[in-house]
Amino acid sequence: MLPKGQDWAKLCRDYRERHGLKQEAMAQDFNVDQSAVSRWERGIREPSLQVKQAILEDVLRNRTLAPDQTMRLLMEQSGSAVALWQKDGTLLGASPRFEREALSNDNGGSLLQDTQVLAHIMHILNEHGFFDGDVLLAVMKINPFLQPRRVEAGGVIVVSMFPMHDVGDELAVLAVHDHDVFAQPLDNAGDIQITFAGSKAGQSQIAYGRIPGF
Repeated sequence: MLPKGQDWAKLCRDYRERHGLKQEAMAQDFNVDQSAVSRWERGIREPSLQVKQAILEDVLRNRTLAPDQTMRLLMEQSGSAVALWQKDGTLLGASPRFEREALSNDNGGSLLQDTQVLAHIMHILNEHGFFDGDVLLAVMKINPFLQPRRVEAGGVIVVSMFPMHDVGDELAVLAVHDHDVFAQPLDNAGDIQITFAGSKAGQSQIAYGRIPGF
């Protein structure tokens, strides 16, 4: 899902008009025929991944979107499991992979909503000044517990969390998820370890927690 007020039809049309191109000229630039560009702009078809990447790069160069819109746009086109959360746990945006792997279970519900893990993590971040801009990065490690196949694979889930300004200019959490199957699991199921880097104190801090219910 693209940012509010944006879709590929509009982005393609804006790209063409920004460069003063007719549909035929834009078609030549991307090695397609004019009818393909017409279908893009009418929302009948989406452009190829290569065309999307070119348009996104042009958006960034020309800063045609607000910073929060650009961030969501890039995130939602990412092949990684990425999510943007507000301090209160509101999901502002997510990549397709994150939505596919973390938000849905076999019954169609949200695995994160079935636990208090998100609220607990936000509480730890808040306690250590993440939302006050006191740290540059927080790296969380947690044993896999949401998906059976990841639990079976072992290792740890590593979540790199960056403070990012949202549309209200308040700090939100940009979280990039990875599964390190070779890492040593934490001692107990439900354990949480978060390392805070780049703090104003000039040294890393490590916080420990436990998922409620484990």
